[in-house]
Amino acid sequence: MSKRRFIWFLVIIILVIFVIDLSRLGYTALKAYKAGMEGETQLSTGWQAVKQGEWSQAQGALDQAQESFAQARTLSLNLVHHPLWSQIPWYRQQTASAYNLSKAADIACSTTLKILRQVQEWPDNLPQDLSQLSLSQLSTTSLSMALSKAQQTPALILDSLASLHEIESSLAAVNFGPGLNNLNAPVKEALATLEDGKKLLADYLPWLQLAPYLAKQLSNGRFLLILQNNDELRPTGGFIGNYGLLELQNGHIVNLEVHDSYHLDMPAQDYFKPAPPPLLNKYLGVKQWFLRDANWSPDFPTAARQIGYFYQEQTKIINKTSSTPDIDGVIAITPPLIEDLLGLVGPITVEGQTYNQQNFVDLLQYRVEMSYDEYGVSSWNRKEVINDVISELKEQLMALPSSRLSAVIKIITDNLQQKNILLFSYDPVIEQWLIKANWAGQARSFSGDYVWIVDANLAAYKTDAVVDKQINYKLYNNGSDWLTELTLTYKHNGGFDWRTTRYQSYTRVYVPLGSKLISQSGFQEAATVSEDLGKSVIGGFIVVEPQETKVIKLVYQLPANLAQQIMSGHYNLLLQKQPGRQRTSLTVNLNFPQPVKRAYSGEMSLQSQGNQVNGTSTWSLDTQISVDW
Repeated sequence: MSKRRFIWFLVIIILVIFVIDLSRLGYTALKAYKAGMEGETQLSTGWQAVKQGEWSQAQGALDQAQESFAQARTLSLNLVHHPLWSQIPWYRQQTASAYNLSKAADIACSTTLKILRQVQEWPDNLPQDLSQLSLSQLSTTSLSMALSKAQQTPALILDSLASLHEIESSLAAVNFGPGLNNLNAPVKEALATLEDGKKLLADYLPWLQLAPYLAKQLSNGRFLLILQNNDELRPTGGFIGNYGLLELQNGHIVNLEVHDSYHLDMPAQDYFKPAPPPLLNKYLGVKQWFLRDANWSPDFPTAARQIGYFYQEQTKIINKTSSTPDIDGVIAITPPLIEDLLGLVGPITVEGQTYNQQNFVDLLQYRVEMSYDEYGVSSWNRKEVINDVISELKEQLMALPSSRLSAVIKIITDNLQQKNILLFSYDPVIEQWLIKANWAGQARSFSGDYVWIVDANLAAYKTDAVVDKQINYKLYNNGSDWLTELTLTYKHNGGFDWRTTRYQSYTRVYVPLGSKLISQSGFQEAATVSEDLGKSVIGGFIVVEPQETKVIKLVYQLPANLAQQIMSGHYNLLLQKQPGRQRTSLTVNLNFPQPVKRAYSGEMSLQSQGNQVNGTSTWSLDTQISVDW
């Protein structure tokens, strides 16, 4: 064979091999394409079945979709690793994109199937339209199952979150070149949707991780219930007029009862004699410390432990036992929660009296303070009517259709944010999450400027109901020193009657640790400065006669670390709201050496002009302000 013929022979062989290999690649690519398209069709069918609640049909379709995407993934990987063609950039770009797209789809199907298998474990006999059931029927039907499943949720969510990250990584690597670049746009849309889903899961993950602990307590929990009257304001929300027990089994309320706090305090007074805090002894004149005054610390986790201790010790004395059943936590509520619930369910009637959102507090207080004898009730049992009110309200709430559950949840979350509900758990995991959510009523840690004004009504009846309070917070500098002028104005709109009298409060102002009191006026005697809860505390006794106005003015210097922080051009302020606070107007006036660049608060409307920032609110929420200048 001549040299020329030999060369032609080699060329023909190479061309044949090239055509055969190209045909094989084409066949493999076609199979991968068909598998991907079949997977897309089955995925669409499965998703429609999911939306219709057809779980078995959805699982069947998604199983087929995953099988198709897995095949496309394997075939695409073979194309990616071809020793010759993979050296060509265009080819490498197309096959790598196809592989990553099929990989993302495969993982998505697998993740969805895991979730569906959990859903399919729910019983088949659940009613089709849960929204038509009452809350009591809904709990009977499904709450026990929900509590059980809640304990499996965190692991599933963590696994799903990891899968979302893997899908995101695969989709981010998809970048088809010329010829297939029309596929890039839907991939980008999928990435945006995926990011939203990932953020949603990440936001809920902490609470989903908490689900097993909550489920355990809701399945079989015992909580001490504290009713605080904010018309007689005390540090954590109000005078503890009533205490009770809330007992749960399988998510059901099996016992809910409340009693006059004096029914616990009085029988134990000769045997249980802890010394009261010195300020209570001085200004309230008490020689012993009882449950009714146990919320002296404004930090609810501290107060709740004290309340729980008093309850346990006084109960042992009364029952003549050496121990009492454990409690899982303490729940404190103030009347605005009940008013909001009455606004949802409508008026309720007890003993011929109709209570609604507007008259609830006034009517109930008159019943237990003044008119109880008209119902043939002794002064000792005058508060037992509260059990009847709670029972009727509970019945009306449980009769609501489950479609109103979201309205109930909103009322509860709003009142948690406004601190009309405070929660404490003896489980440290739950307690830490409550603190993180700011539902625990704790003294908040904050690295910037801070103020927390805590009033304590001492023997002034229910006079907080008629006292308007104006808080003015002014920040300014004097050279390198930064000063705060805090003005507290108390306007007494009431008189002397069964409900109101002269207003008396021992008021504590919590400010950044290391603050220095410069001047003071308005207290009955010189204010004291101390430390508590990691803050400096300025405290003093206030007396306001009916129809009079009292003004307290404090000027204090912020510590050097905060002065340095402010001079760097950034200022943060947290105004922590006292639970139970009402009839309050809050005004801030912040003054800086140079024009303000940015001022922001999610809780207060701010106006900035030149070097000043001003704002006002009713102080219904903790308020944070951030300023750059």
